[in-house]
Amino acid sequence: MQHWISDSPENLKYFNEVCDIWTAYGEHLHNDYDPLEALDKVRNRLGGFLENKEKKARGLTGLWLKVAAFILALIAVGWLSYYAGNRQTGLTPEITEIESPMGSRTKVNLPDGTKVWLNGGSMLKFSSRFNKSDRIVSITGEGYFDVMHRKELPFVVNTHEIRIKVLGTTFNIKAYPDDGSIETTLERGSLSIEKMSSGGTSMPQTILAPNQRATYIKMNGKVHLSEEDKKATMNNSPDPIKPLREKLLISKRIDTQVYTSWKENKLVFRNEPFESLILKLERWYGVNIIVKDDEINNYHFNGTFEKETIHDVLDIIHFALPIKYSVNHDLITITFDKGVRKTK
Repeated sequence: MQHWISDSPENLKYFNEVCDIWTAYGEHLHNDYDPLEALDKVRNRLGGFLENKEKKARGLTGLWLKVAAFILALIAVGWLSYYAGNRQTGLTPEITEIESPMGSRTKVNLPDGTKVWLNGGSMLKFSSRFNKSDRIVSITGEGYFDVMHRKELPFVVNTHEIRIKVLGTTFNIKAYPDDGSIETTLERGSLSIEKMSSGGTSMPQTILAPNQRATYIKMNGKVHLSEEDKKATMNNSPDPIKPLREKLLISKRIDTQVYTSWKENKLVFRNEPFESLILKLERWYGVNIIVKDDEINNYHFNGTFEKETIHDVLDIIHFALPIKYSVNHDLITITFDKGVRKTK
């Protein structure tokens, strides 16, 4: 090809026209490119060009057929690359991951206008299809959602075991992988909850109303039932959790701020089981806490924290409950203070 171009000025001119056609093709490739339309244009242009030159260059007919074949081959390769690229994009959309490390809170503004607050140790994921063909996100950890209303495109939150579908609402979901339950608290609007499995949904759809909370009990993991959950179970058996595995408990007329105030950098505890209290403090302050004596876990705690340090919080708990603690960098050890007896 290089030899043919340098053979004469006319050949160079013809080659430059071919390059112009190819450049125009490249520009359209990144816009609203129609490969069939482009192919017709090239054929028409090339056909007219050859017709104008026919009388002057009849002896070059075979050569021009080769040039035409060369152009069409370039376009075909480009079109196939474009098609394959778009097809691949459709099969493997880009995934965005947003992580909120332990000891921090993160606010996220999604492309559809939905606002999400992530608690410590949480991650939110969504694909490049979001706000185009779907509004699906997945979460591990805890998140507060203020969902933008779009009737034609419901907002879906997937956890490892349940799916939540809403139109426009505000709610909180806590789905840490090491917890034995998944909690969903609704402030405004409505939402539906389904149990997900490899074969689809395996639990009837449940609709939540404002000021209600749903607690899904996982098959495995430690479960800390609140007083509302205990009332909802109406189960006085020695092991009240066993028959509740993979079931949904509904608590009505709850104080939602207990479960949602964390997004305002406030921790509110109402009759909080000690084990649950420790987990929340670990995630909130990014520390590790070891409880040496199981007897401490029989106690409950009430309190509200805003700007207190972890040392301030431990001091307050020490005055409220029979505990002693020691701090070594990010490791906190709590022991039972046998010399003090306080109300559980």
